[in-house]
Amino acid sequence: MSSDEILEESVEYVNKKGMGGVKSIAVFTYIGKLLLFLAATGVFVTIFISEDYMVNKVKDADISSDQWVLETKIYCLIIMLTSIGAIVGARKMTKRKRQGFFLHAASNIVFIAFLLYNANIAEFILAGVSVLFILLYLRYLKRLDQ
Repeated sequence: MSSDEILEESVEYVNKKGMGGVKSIAVFTYIGKLLLFLAATGVFVTIFISEDYMVNKVKDADISSDQWVLETKIYCLIIMLTSIGAIVGARKMTKRKRQGFFLHAASNIVFIAFLLYNANIAEFILAGVSVLFILLYLRYLKRLDQ
């Protein structure tokens, strides 16, 4: 075995070893985004099934009941789609794909923008956690392949 082959193998080993952090962060991404996806799906299905009942019960709201149902469905769909995008992006990053970071970041940026538009304290916390995960993944961007 030549010295070039030994050097190449050691560089490859170091590169693979350095991706443990991405895999650890990805586990938390999977858990968090899966929980968000399931919650949004549950709300969406509940509204879809009992829409007539909910429309009749929302009489004292500031907006019309039809508008509330529509906004809630859109809210749930945005959460579901951005959760899927973030999960797929995290999965690609664990396979050393740089496009995974951009997919995850784009999904979270859309999610953050939507959360800040609605602006209550729980949504500010979710937005902060999403920013934190983008920054955590950003540390490993140099190690991801093109």
